[in-house]
Amino acid sequence: MAALQHYSLCVQKLIAAGVKANVQITSTSRDHGSCALHACVSGGKSGVESKEQVDIIASLMAYPETNPCLFDGMARTPYMSVDTNLPSVLDIMRPTKPARWKDIQETLERAERDPHISAATALLRLLDGSEVTRLRIPDLLFCEHEGTEEVLEKRRLKLYQLFLGPVTEGSTTNEPLTKAEQEVYTYMWESSEGPPLSDRSGSHNVKLEGLREKARASYEDELSKMLTRTTLAFRQEFEQANRALLDTTAGHVLAIDTPKMNRHPELQPDEVSHARFIRVPVWALTKDFTSAVHALVASEVVRAEGELYDLLSQGRHRYFGDKLYKRIFADEDSQEFWMGLLVLWLIGIHKKQLYEFE
Repeated sequence: MAALQHYSLCVQKLIAAGVKANVQITSTSRDHGSCALHACVSGGKSGVESKEQVDIIASLMAYPETNPCLFDGMARTPYMSVDTNLPSVLDIMRPTKPARWKDIQETLERAERDPHISAATALLRLLDGSEVTRLRIPDLLFCEHEGTEEVLEKRRLKLYQLFLGPVTEGSTTNEPLTKAEQEVYTYMWESSEGPPLSDRSGSHNVKLEGLREKARASYEDELSKMLTRTTLAFRQEFEQANRALLDTTAGHVLAIDTPKMNRHPELQPDEVSHARFIRVPVWALTKDFTSAVHALVASEVVRAEGELYDLLSQGRHRYFGDKLYKRIFADEDSQEFWMGLLVLWLIGIHKKQLYEFE
C-alpha cells in the first residue's frame, strides 16, 4: 500500500526494517500477482510521474531482497508494466550492471575463450554475491522496452550459443555443476522459456502463448541436434558402466535374471518402449475436447462428472494429491491445457496396465 500510494518515507522505513519486498497480491482483483514494484510503476498515482515514485522505485531496486522480474497476474514484470509516457520511471527501471545485456554477453564471450572458467561461474562472478534473479533475463529477452523483436530474438539466440547449449552439452562429459552453478543454469533455462501463461483467462494469453512458442524458434534446430548429442553421450557413459557391471559376479547374475526381457528375447532394445504400443492420441493433435473427455473416461482418469469439473475449474485431481494446477487447465486454447490432458491420459493408461506388466 505504501508503494501504491507513493509514500516514500514509509517505504524507506519498511525497507530498513527488513520488509519482504516480493510478497504478491493473492486476491482476484486487477492487481492479482502484483508486488511492490508493480504497484509503484503501474498502479495508484503512477499515471503521472512524481519524485516520490522515482525515489521508491530506486529504493526497491537497490534493496537486495527485491526480485525485479516477478511476473504479475498478467504475466508482466514491473519493467514490462511501465508506460512509455513515464520516461523517468522507465529510465530507472532499465537494467543496470550486472543486468545489462552488454555486460552479460561480454562476460559469456570471455568465458568462451577461457578454458579455465565455465560460463556459469563467469556469471556468478558478474553477480558478485547478488541473487541470480538480478540478471533480469526475462526482461532482457522479452521486454519491448529493450528493443525490437528482431533485437530480442538475436539476444535469445546468442544466449543459447554462449550459455544454454555449451553448458548443457558440457555437463554430460565434464565435471558436474556445483550447487551455485546449477542455480544459475536452471534460472537461465526457465527464463528463456518466455513469460508464463497468465492466471487470468483472456485474449492476452493468446499473445503470451505465441511469444512462448517463438521464444526458442531462433535456435530450435540447434537445440534438437544438441539434445541428440547429449543423449548419445549419456548412452555411451551408461554402456561403459554396464560393461563394467557385467564383469562382476553380481552383475552377471542380474544380467541373466531379467524376467521381463527373457519372456521375449526376440525384442531389440529400441523396441522396448511403451510408446510403441500406444495409439497416437489424435484428439490431442486436433484439440478435440469431446474426444479428449471420452479418452480420459476410457483410461479411468475421469470417473465421474465431478472429477472433470474439479479438474477444469480448480486444477484438482486425485493424481495431484493436495496440489492444484489451476493455471494449466484454465485456458482450453493453451498448449499447456492439452499437454496436461495428454499427461493425465498417459498416466491413466499406464495405471490400467501396471498390474499385468508387473
